[in-house]
Amino acid sequence: MSRRRTPPQPLPMEPFFRSLPGCHGILQAIAEEPDDDLHRLILADWLDDHGYSLRAEFIRLSLQIAQTPEDSPEWSGLQAQWKKWIHRSDEQEQWWDIRSQLVPGVELLYERGMLEVAEMPATRFTIVAATLYKRVDCRKLILLDALECLWLGRPELAYLDTLFFSVTI
Repeated sequence: MSRRRTPPQPLPMEPFFRSLPGCHGILQAIAEEPDDDLHRLILADWLDDHGYSLRAEFIRLSLQIAQTPEDSPEWSGLQAQWKKWIHRSDEQEQWWDIRSQLVPGVELLYERGMLEVAEMPATRFTIVAATLYKRVDCRKLILLDALECLWLGRPELAYLDTLFFSVTI
């Protein structure tokens, strides 16, 4: 049984998914049970059925990579597929390149096919936390240079699965 969580409400969605109302229930299931890859595979099937095969392929490939140990014989082949996939720019621009525009000054990253990781200086988090959680269901946060702990009291931290922070001394 997968771990359940209470995601932010209303559920933040990538602009790509906002324009596809038929998939919102699947996205809610992913948000509530983020460790259950079955929901992500169902989303990939739905995307395939609705003509978004590139995004479906991205989700499936991301899941394969996440589930494959680096010392596995399949690892190098998956990495080659990933590099080939990344260089397809025409079709993916509508959702791949939006990451830099969603929350200025924050690097947003995909994990297991979904936009759910944010990396930024810790001081930036105190400024953009509310905006971040209106636009992205961020489950992993990486705070850089987190010597000052002003970010500790932010209510948005309740939505995280993982928090990493670095301190430069």
